[in-house]
Amino acid sequence: MVRTTLRVIRREGLQPARIAADYGAEYLVHSASEATRAVIGRRLRAESTVLPSVGDWVGVVPRAWDTPAVIHGVVERRTSFSRKVVHREAREQVLAANVDVAFVVASADDVNVRRIERYLAMAWQSGAVPAVVLTKSDLAESVEGIRLEIEEVAAGTPVLATSAVTGEGSRRSTHSSLDLVPASCWARQASASQRSSTAWPVQR
Repeated sequence: MVRTTLRVIRREGLQPARIAADYGAEYLVHSASEATRAVIGRRLRAESTVLPSVGDWVGVVPRAWDTPAVIHGVVERRTSFSRKVVHREAREQVLAANVDVAFVVASADDVNVRRIERYLAMAWQSGAVPAVVLTKSDLAESVEGIRLEIEEVAAGTPVLATSAVTGEGSRRSTHSSLDLVPASCWARQASASQRSSTAWPVQR
């Protein structure tokens, strides 16, 4: 079993689980009953061109004693954030899978519209629904002006202003269950002057 569906996973006697973290040699997976370590099965590693990424649904054989669970199948992805691997043009690295909503977060007192535009393009290409969140709106001279500037490149994407000081934009989210997945690879590449604008895929 390599690429599969949740129905097939259950039929094969495997336990459905979701990848919560990728540590390289091992993964952290969450099932209905527990969170545990997991490794890729030999057949999956040898035969599949699609290896698990954060957000993927997988089929696992639960661990025995202190050994990690074993991943035997990856469910077809609905959406995926990816990038080209440096110095390997033909290879693509999936950063997060099955993302429903992607929040592009930027500080209102240091907005780079072009960078936000690039993050929005990544979100659209992934299949996720993007939204722009401006934090620290109390520090900006004209939040409305910034909002209008972003809306010119956002193609209808909602732009929300928030402030922990004034409480602006603190209305409860309409999404019942959201998990933030930091886009660490973007953050690591950003210079100190670029870290005010970061994309955060969100999974439901």
